[in-house]
Amino acid sequence: MCFFWKIKAKWMPFFVMCFSTIMAFIVPDSINFLPTLLSGMYVSWLYLRYFQKNPLTGLKGDPSDDFSFPSLFPDAMRPVTDPVANLFDRMLCARSKPSEIALPVTDPTKASRRRERGERVLEERMAADHAADAEAPAHSAED
Repeated sequence: MCFFWKIKAKWMPFFVMCFSTIMAFIVPDSINFLPTLLSGMYVSWLYLRYFQKNPLTGLKGDPSDDFSFPSLFPDAMRPVTDPVANLFDRMLCARSKPSEIALPVTDPTKASRRRERGERVLEERMAADHAADAEAPAHSAED
């Protein structure tokens, strides 16, 4: 199978950086633009990751693991990119973990309604799972 079919779209920034670096050494006078290109890509990612305001949630940035700095590189580079990304994440941004982020609720009545609605939905899902589990052995016994 061809190597190019295994390339993921999320690694495109990595390949653009590699291609640009190679071309900067081949094409005369383009080496002057390489620092601008590389820092521009990093600053763009930094803005999207930590500062862009999400109109739906009102939170800043995209704290998901799918948009972490190491996810922009192939998996073989993770041992190198993970410690570097964690170091700069702690030094520059001091972000909390995505699991610690809660949606802001200013009105206590809205908070209690959300909590009750969540409990109701959870109970319905658990009841549906329990009913499905109870039916599964009955079907296997009939076979």
